[in-house]
Amino acid sequence: MSTKIALLLIIIVIAAVAVYFYLGGPLYFSPPYLEANPSTISVKGCVGKLIPVKITISNTGGEDTSVNAYLEGVRGKVSPSQFSVKGGSEKTVIVFIEVSKKGSYSGKLILEYGSEKLELPITVDGRLDDKCLLDFYQYKKTEVKAKETLVKATKSYEIYKIYYSSVSKEMVSAILVKPLGVNKPPCVFFVHGLNGKKEKFLDFMMFLASKGYASFAIDLPMHGERRKQAIALERDFIKIVTRAVFDIRRGLDYLESRGDLGNIALLGRSLGGIIGSIAIGVDSRFKAAILVITGGNISYILQESAISPPPEKRKLILESLLLPYVEPLNYIGFFSKPVQFHLGEQDNIIPFQAGLQLASKAQVKEVYT
Repeated sequence: MSTKIALLLIIIVIAAVAVYFYLGGPLYFSPPYLEANPSTISVKGCVGKLIPVKITISNTGGEDTSVNAYLEGVRGKVSPSQFSVKGGSEKTVIVFIEVSKKGSYSGKLILEYGSEKLELPITVDGRLDDKCLLDFYQYKKTEVKAKETLVKATKSYEIYKIYYSSVSKEMVSAILVKPLGVNKPPCVFFVHGLNGKKEKFLDFMMFLASKGYASFAIDLPMHGERRKQAIALERDFIKIVTRAVFDIRRGLDYLESRGDLGNIALLGRSLGGIIGSIAIGVDSRFKAAILVITGGNISYILQESAISPPPEKRKLILESLLLPYVEPLNYIGFFSKPVQFHLGEQDNIIPFQAGLQLASKAQVKEVYT
């Protein structure tokens, strides 16, 4: 009896093993094998844009495996860059590809696991056209949240302290000087220079009020009331310029929402002129501009300016993918209304030649030196 039972158990085990292997048992003994969907990556976009691509990694082998993912030949990142994929399962990762230059170029996504490697070819088609330049500064218009405080009133004008919300949700500090007894006075929008502040224009703003003009001056990012630490040009230049253009556009939204002002012109000085050249290029609501001791060609300015960072630090600006979007030469030509330039022939901060280069790109201009 015991012999028959033992024989029966052996038969059951053999049958179970046979069924196991028939149903895929060998899968659990096979090494990991990765496949990707899609198997090739192709992206198109403006220089500086970060484009996400979703990739599904399947392990068609039996064993679990750890994966190290990285890019070669293209800029970007993989998230997550290290992960595990169980046998017979899949994992989704996001590949962020940075469009780093104009034209077509290639690279690859590499997935290393064990002693194996899976390579996915990547092709990138980068462009930098007018649409890219203008779209960079587009934003969704929403109601401007503003706090207004009357700080001074005379017989001829009123001075208001303004705080309004910008695109970044940050509050922008500003001053509005408004003449009394003038219906919808024209308004001058002031943009100060590096390490300046809105109050530096206050005397001039009060003078303009006596002539029937309103005026509005803001603190640039990291300046005036918005200053939290010392400015390092190599670290902060691009951030200041890009944020400031949005701040100016939101400032226009605020001024328009008041309904009591007429045409608006921009006056930008030095760094404010660099920023202002971009702002007037992307926002046609400005009717005219005055640009004072300013210029274009950022790489030339950094090379020649007396306040430029050392060469090794300039690279942080010059090698940034966002450099085209802070270059006034790329934007001022979009502005079709009058621009007046006031340039200093002996200026050692913004070189005279940089000012002439900027003026040469303007459509309608007067140049004074």
